[in-house]
Amino acid sequence: MWHVKYSHNSLFYEENGYVILDNLLSVKECDYIKRRLELHTTDDYNNILNPDRYEFLISQSVNKIKGSMRERIDYLKECKQTSKDIRELLKDKRVVGELENLYERKFVGLSTHMIWKQPGTEFSKQAWRPHQDNSYSKNKNGLTVTINIFLNDVTKENGCIYNYPGSHKEGLLAFETNKGWNNKNDPGNEVKVPKKYKKNDVTGSTGDMYIQHGNLIHGSYPNESKGMRGMYSSTYIVKGEEFESGYNAMRKEIGL
Repeated sequence: MWHVKYSHNSLFYEENGYVILDNLLSVKECDYIKRRLELHTTDDYNNILNPDRYEFLISQSVNKIKGSMRERIDYLKECKQTSKDIRELLKDKRVVGELENLYERKFVGLSTHMIWKQPGTEFSKQAWRPHQDNSYSKNKNGLTVTINIFLNDVTKENGCIYNYPGSHKEGLLAFETNKGWNNKNDPGNEVKVPKKYKKNDVTGSTGDMYIQHGNLIHGSYPNESKGMRGMYSSTYIVKGEEFESGYNAMRKEIGL
C-alpha cells in the first residue's frame, strides 16, 4: 500500500482511484468522535446510518431511550449534540477541501455512516465482499466519492479495507445483491473482480483519511483481533450530479 505526498495526490488518485492522507484529524479529535458515537451503539448493532441527522440517530438507538423522564431528555440532548458534531465533520474544510483539490469541482454531501467492528460480534466476523459504493447512488458519471477516517489504528487483523487499484476505470459494473450478516440484503452488492487487478490492503493510523472513488472495487476483512475497529465514513457527490437516494441510507444533498 502506498502513502503519497500531497503534491502527488491528484496523479496518484487518477491512476489508482484512492489516496490516503496521513494525520488529517488528531488523535484527540478521533477520540471525541468515538465517545460521541459510542453513546448510541449497542452490543448487537454495529452500524449507525446518518448520525448527522437527529431523526435517524434516534430511530436507530430507540432502545436506549428508556428509564426516567429525566434520563430520556438527557439522551435526546446527547443525540442532538452528536448529530451536530457529525454534521460539522461532514462539512469540515480539511475534508471537503481535499476533495475539491482532487476534482477541481464543488461537492455536496450525501450521507454519513459509522461502522464499528466490535470483537466477537456477528457483524465483525463478516468479510465485506468486493463491491463499488456507486452501486447504491448510481451516478452514471462516476462522480461520487467516499471518505473514511480511521478512528483507531487499522490493520488486516482488525478488519481493514482492501481495494483493487485502478479498477475505478472499469466504470460501474454489474453486481449481485447477496445476503449479509443479518440475513438482510447485504449492501455489498458484490461484483466480479477482473483478473488484471491486484488486491491491496488499506492500513493506516488513527486520524488518517482514506479517499476512494465511487467506482473503485473494494471490500473489507473480518475483525479477528481482540480490539475494536472504528471508522467514520461519508459520501459526497459533485454538485449538480444525479443520484438515487436508496432504501436504507436515504441519501440527500447536504450543502457544504
